Amino acid sequence: APGALICFGVVIPLVKLIAVILYLSCSGKLSDRCAYFASSIARWTAVDAVAEAMVVALLLQSGIAAKHEVGYAAFIGYVFLSGFGIWLLVEEDSGSSGCWCCNPLPGHRRLALYCLPFTLFAFLALTVLGTHHF
Repeated sequence: APGALICFGVVIPLVKLIAVILYLSCSGKLSDRCAYFASSIARWTAVDAVAEAMVVALLLQSGIAAKHEVGYAAFIGYVFLSGFGIWLLVEEDSGSSGCWCCNPLPGHRRLALYCLPFTLFAFLALTVLGTHHF
């Protein structure tokens, strides 16, 4: 169990961060592949949040006092914000599967530029909120 938490809570977010850094620093097909790879692993960052929710539910069911704190809510906000940001990076032709939920929005590059200041502020706010309430 500790190995899974380290994998889903540390390793996968770091790999996703490296893929986004490569996306920003490279161009052409490598950049598109990095964005698509980051998009494909983004959903796995929520696994440890789901596991924590299940542990708290099991503790509550057995009569042990347990609750989610502000840091948990901040992490959930990060997961959604990160997934949305990665979704905006993926190009229309970078290997999307044809599924409506995997294709980017029309004009998503413009939307990404408009959302950038908001997502940066929200990410920093969630980070500060989550770290100060542990």
